[in-house]
Amino acid sequence: MNQIEQIRKYMDNNRITKSKMAKLLGMPSTTFRDLLKGVKKPKSATEQKISDFFEQPQSVKKTSDDISNTERIERVKHILLLLEIELRHFIKDEEARKLLREKINFADIGYLSSLLNMLSEEGMFKRWKSLTSNEFNFLRKG
Repeated sequence: MNQIEQIRKYMDNNRITKSKMAKLLGMPSTTFRDLLKGVKKPKSATEQKISDFFEQPQSVKKTSDDISNTERIERVKHILLLLEIELRHFIKDEEARKLLREKINFADIGYLSSLLNMLSEEGMFKRWKSLTSNEFNFLRKG
């Protein structure tokens, strides 16, 4: 099954709109629609985004409509605990830190850190949301 067929099947099985799927894949809706119509052939970067998406665990790919607020909060808590456990390794290993810096887009780390901070207070969050121009880029370099 090629990537476009895989996307169509995923959209059908999960009742996801084209614009929602484009957002999940991190690409403009118009580009995504052209890919589905066969007007455009996917570039290698687009193919990589699609591959990355389908390599994620199923729980990550759930759409926001499928998850209750309580479940989402529990998932965030779990992710933060797991993140802290994994980051402990980098405290003591300089070579691992160097490799991490090469592989991860730290602008995304700043975005996530800022978002987590701003969620702690509604007024700060609203100001941050109106002022931020950053977008999450799936931690990809380049």
